Amino acid sequence: MSSTPNDARRERLLWALPLFVSLLFCLPALWADHYNDDWTLRLINAGRLSPDDANPWQLFEFTRSREHAGRLIEGGFMPWWSSPSLRLRFFRPLSSLLFSAEAHVFGEGPRVAHIHSVAWFALVLWLCSQLFRTVLTRRMALVATWIAALSPHAVNGALWPSARNGLCGSAAALAALILHARARTQDRPVPRLWISALFLLGLGFGEITIGLVPLALALEWALNDRGSWKQRLAATAPVLVIGHVYLLLYVLLGYGAGGSALYLDPAKELGVALGELPLRLGILVFDGLFTVPSELYLLVPTARVGIAAVSLSSLLALVVWLHRTRSDRADTDHRAVMALLVGSLFAAAPGLFGIPGGRLLSIAIVGFSAAIAALVDRALARRREHRLGSWAVLVAVFVVRALFATLFRLGMTMAIVTTGAAQRRIATESRFQCPERTTYALIDGADPTLGMYAAPALAYVRPSIGGSFRVLSMQTDTLVLERTAERSITLAPEHGGTLTDFIFADVFRTPRERFTAGQTLRLGTMTARVITVRDGRPQRVEFSFESSFEGGATCLVRWRNGRLESFVPPAIGQSVRVAHEPGPGGF
Repeated sequence: MSSTPNDARRERLLWALPLFVSLLFCLPALWADHYNDDWTLRLINAGRLSPDDANPWQLFEFTRSREHAGRLIEGGFMPWWSSPSLRLRFFRPLSSLLFSAEAHVFGEGPRVAHIHSVAWFALVLWLCSQLFRTVLTRRMALVATWIAALSPHAVNGALWPSARNGLCGSAAALAALILHARARTQDRPVPRLWISALFLLGLGFGEITIGLVPLALALEWALNDRGSWKQRLAATAPVLVIGHVYLLLYVLLGYGAGGSALYLDPAKELGVALGELPLRLGILVFDGLFTVPSELYLLVPTARVGIAAVSLSSLLALVVWLHRTRSDRADTDHRAVMALLVGSLFAAAPGLFGIPGGRLLSIAIVGFSAAIAALVDRALARRREHRLGSWAVLVAVFVVRALFATLFRLGMTMAIVTTGAAQRRIATESRFQCPERTTYALIDGADPTLGMYAAPALAYVRPSIGGSFRVLSMQTDTLVLERTAERSITLAPEHGGTLTDFIFADVFRTPRERFTAGQTLRLGTMTARVITVRDGRPQRVEFSFESSFEGGATCLVRWRNGRLESFVPPAIGQSVRVAHEPGPGGF
């Protein structure tokens, strides 16, 4: 029986509904402020961080050399314990240019930036749906589309403009995959020229696009089962060549990250990277399967081994169950699902070298969504023969991938919106009883909203304040502050920890770069002298400033009662306890 216009309309609505529901969750973005690195990118783009940095092609090259890192440390935009060899230099010229052009055309306000990011998010979801419809059965493709739409994995890119590069690169990679898959399912030659162009475009947006290589290889082997290995290799040769040349140039030109405990540099610390990769893979798989935000591992680093073990065991069980329940009729679908899943695991590899997070799964989402959809499809097909087991699977998937995923996504959305608003309030409502052109020294910046992003937010919103903003510690313990001279204080945790014990302090230095007692760092208007250390970390440190605290150009500040405020140090020779108060992020 032929379809009617009403049937076609209903079909379009059926596929549009999950995308519409997903976009509803993004509505808070319309009222969101700048968030985290958005403040820094705005400063770089305007030439206010450093006049030399205002290159619209290089906004994501945060530290390009030891000299560049040294200037940022001296200026207070990175904390005093940061490694001079810290390298955070990412090749994202098109994302950078897009961010710069957007600010030039529409101004510095956040609303257009968020709408632009949500548009890329919608495009990625639509491309995921098109890929599913190309390689999976109708029912599996529809379930996979719903799973991807409700997933919190790509929401960071939709609500966080400085993380938009992951969505842009994913869109290019997914478009290339669709072209490849349609050519194979329709028995046509693979359009290698168009795929190569999309690949190069995506690599200009960001590193995540390199995930196209394993996904293209896996799909080619799955969909071209009648071709020889030479034919399969020829079909993917352009992607392989471009990918290898890109990685070689990326390393030779000094791009990537290093000098940080949370960013891995396999070129210089291969042993450390190999030891960390299985744990990080397990954390990302846990996020991909159970939608538990992988960023949470930062809060409970001791749970990493347990999380990795559970997630990798669950992944193995899922693969075994899908393999055992496949049928001859569904063998092509099974190969496609396995190709997407295996390819996605390798596609997540770039994220293993940075701070794990759902934003790194915007390509890998296709593999996890397809695998869960296949699980649902097999359970529905077997519900008459195995009623109890099938219903158990369906209920578990609904609870985890619908209820939990929705809750986590709403939670992440509200966290980003409220944190951005808090960063704006920090910059506008903080009260400093200090003269202009002051050095502001934050006693405790354990909450990254304070320790990492208060400085750029203040510099962006209140440039008239001038001076510099320095973070003295990232520690949740009560601190003991002693006044040792007119312009000097010492700081130490009350219960024997170190000043950099909190996990976010490790962004700026690797534990293998150990401090020593007596080590002195001269940083512009401030000098830090390490008095005692513990396991190579600074435990008690004396901070000396160019000007006195009383009426001079040095102002101690602390987080109290929901805002930053001035802190009056005790008299010389006296000490005072400074209790930790959770910041806007709850840390």
